[in-house]
Amino acid sequence: MYIIAVFLVWIPQCSEKPYYHYYDKAVRLYYSYPSQPDKALRILKGQCQKRRKGHHLSCYNWGVFLEMRGNYSQALTAYEKAYEIQPKPSYLAAAVGLVERHSDSGSSKNLRLSTTLQEGRKTTPYLNFTRQIVTLCRNQKAEEALLLLEKVYSESSQKSIRPSQEFISHPFFRNCFSEKDFLYRKILLLSSEEKTNYQKQIYQFYAREDQFHSLWDIELHLQNLVWKEKSSHPITLSWQNTVTAALQKDHENCFFHASQYFKLLDDVIEKSSQNIKRQEKAISLQRAAALLIQQDRIFSAIRDLDRSLTSSQIKSINKLIQPYLE
Repeated sequence: MYIIAVFLVWIPQCSEKPYYHYYDKAVRLYYSYPSQPDKALRILKGQCQKRRKGHHLSCYNWGVFLEMRGNYSQALTAYEKAYEIQPKPSYLAAAVGLVERHSDSGSSKNLRLSTTLQEGRKTTPYLNFTRQIVTLCRNQKAEEALLLLEKVYSESSQKSIRPSQEFISHPFFRNCFSEKDFLYRKILLLSSEEKTNYQKQIYQFYAREDQFHSLWDIELHLQNLVWKEKSSHPITLSWQNTVTAALQKDHENCFFHASQYFKLLDDVIEKSSQNIKRQEKAISLQRAAALLIQQDRIFSAIRDLDRSLTSSQIKSINKLIQPYLE
């Protein structure tokens, strides 16, 4: 409910769509029938070259599409650009993997990692360790790889480079360690504590990318838990309490929590005098809430109760929201 009103207020002020809008468009063009890969590549290349939020992801996805098309040299350039903007291990791994797979074939013989990527490779212990395990398996040194894994899982100082259980359970490793079953089972047991909650990471990623992430509990919203769990974010929590009071036809508490909601956002506006965009977002959240209180059926009972107040009673919801509707 709240998010619809927020976007109704905020979107007209935005001149640029988020990066994932262009990615979705590129994917549709690439995989639709008839396929339009050139158009898809142009979209991602254009977004990669723009200096705006999320464009490192556009660079990376541009590289993925180029690599699928067999244009390895340009794909490497795209991965490098993504890594230079945002030095993520996944971008480094994509570039390193591309060079190792294709540097000895045909027209790709001259593929080389840039200085930035070479330096990044030296300072990425996790990537180096996992590649070491893969190399040992490829060289049929399963026992050596397992002993190395056992050491990493046993020593607390090595926690930062421990692979997750999902990684160790990959069919590649199951095949590699098939003749060392006892030791492999021990490693799987040790690695179970390192299991990664990828779903939570996805929610966190999209929440960070949302333009309202610092003002609202976007992660809770993405999980569809806004009306099932209390938020730890004070602004979101005050709105949850406002709606709950409205559903219970509790005028006094609805007024109290709504007042708190608007006050918290007033504080944000006051403290963000040097950040006009943040102020505008806070104002849009205030206006969205005021519109919902004024018009949404959830607040109909509160509006009816409000009309029955005498002029001497000051806790009027209608009076509270008026400044935010102007």
